[in-house]
Amino acid sequence: IDSAETLSESQRSHMEADRELSKSRLSTSDQNVLLGRAVAKSTSMQNQGFAPHFLVDGDLTTRWSSKFEDKENVTIEFATEDQPFCNISQIVVHWETAYATRYSVAVTDDLKTWRHVHSREPSRVKTRLQLKHTIDLADQAGQIKGLKVIMSQRATKWGYSVWEIEALGICPEIEGSPKSIVLGADQPM
Repeated sequence: IDSAETLSESQRSHMEADRELSKSRLSTSDQNVLLGRAVAKSTSMQNQGFAPHFLVDGDLTTRWSSKFEDKENVTIEFATEDQPFCNISQIVVHWETAYATRYSVAVTDDLKTWRHVHSREPSRVKTRLQLKHTIDLADQAGQIKGLKVIMSQRATKWGYSVWEIEALGICPEIEGSPKSIVLGADQPM
């Protein structure tokens, strides 16, 4: 869907309901360590209105959206090589209704080696509240510099769409700002 003009009244109403529900769902128990510190990258985006930086902007009325393909990845890294590690307790993915029925999450402490911390096998959500996926890292807690969401199966004919990704935990204060990068097909994730 390239613009609001191409949406039916029902689709616009559905999207607005998603936004309103999402506004009340940002996690508050720990600090979202991605805000102002992260660089978001993706293998594709639908258009500039759905750029990867919306994944980490703290605003549940903006979103990233991919092209209409099954194999998509988003990677979120701290903005500089000097960024201290953060202790992450949870990762929260706020899906739009164009969610992934199959995906996995990996984390890294060196931006080179990734370890998988969560896999979701094919499943359908039945309510809008189920679009918020919380991944508890209590048993796998550690210091990370980045996370990756690897999507392999779409729930709809559209691309994937995510309102926000949060990494909840504690890390030292450091200045930075969110940025977006769209990787070409020839660039590794």
